[in-house]
Amino acid sequence: MTTPTDTEIEQGVSTDEDPPAPRNLRRALLAVIAVAALTISVAAGTYTTKNVGFDTPSRKQVLIHGPNVGGSPNVPTAVVDGTGSANSDFGLRAVGEGVQVNWQDLKFQNYAGGTLSIGLLADYGADLWTNNVHAANCTGQGIYGEGCRIVRIAGGVIDGARQGILLNACGQVQVGYPLLPTDPKPKYAVVVMVEGGTSGGGDCAPVAGDIYRAIVQWEKKAAAPKPLAARN
Repeated sequence: MTTPTDTEIEQGVSTDEDPPAPRNLRRALLAVIAVAALTISVAAGTYTTKNVGFDTPSRKQVLIHGPNVGGSPNVPTAVVDGTGSANSDFGLRAVGEGVQVNWQDLKFQNYAGGTLSIGLLADYGADLWTNNVHAANCTGQGIYGEGCRIVRIAGGVIDGARQGILLNACGQVQVGYPLLPTDPKPKYAVVVMVEGGTSGGGDCAPVAGDIYRAIVQWEKKAAAPKPLAARN
C-alpha cells in the first residue's frame, strides 16, 4: 500500500513511497479501488460467520464470490454458516452510501436465532447485487435490503426462510433480471405506475405481468391460421 497525494487520489494513481500512516490508509484504499474493480474470491468450504460488514465505498462494483458452480440453480460450494447466531444476527452485509457489492455463488445457512436473523443484508444506501445466492434455514430473511439505491437479484434458491427476500424503501429494484444482454430493439415496452403503491415488486410487477400475458395471448390468436371458408 502506498501513500497517494490528493491529486493522485483523484487521478487514481499511487506512488512508491513508504507505507501510509493510519490517517492515510483509508485514502490509499479508496485510490486503489477508484481505478480498478475489486474482486474478493472465497474458496469452497463452510465458514462460521456472524455480523461481518463491508463498508468501503468504490467508484466501481466490488465482486465477492465463491467458486463458479455453473450458475443458478446449482448450489454454491462457498457456504456462510450462522450456527449459534442470535436474534438480529446476520451473515454478511454491505452498508453505506457508495458501497457497491455484487455477491455471487454464495450460500447462507442456519441464521436461525430468531425472527430477525438474516443471511445477506444490505442497507443505508448500499447497492445490492446478487447472482446465484442461496439461503437455507434463515428464520428471518434469506436476503434483506433496506434503503438500498439499487437492487438486482438474479437466480439463487431460498429455502426455509420466514421471508425469502425482503426489500424495504429501496430505489431501483429488479428481481430475476436477465444475465444476458437484453434485446436492444424490444418489440414491446410495458411501463406501470401505481398511485399510492408501496413497492415495485409488490404493486407494479403483478400488473406488468398481467399485461404481458395478455399481449402473449393476443399474439397467439393473431398468429392462428384463419379458416379458408366459413359455413353459413
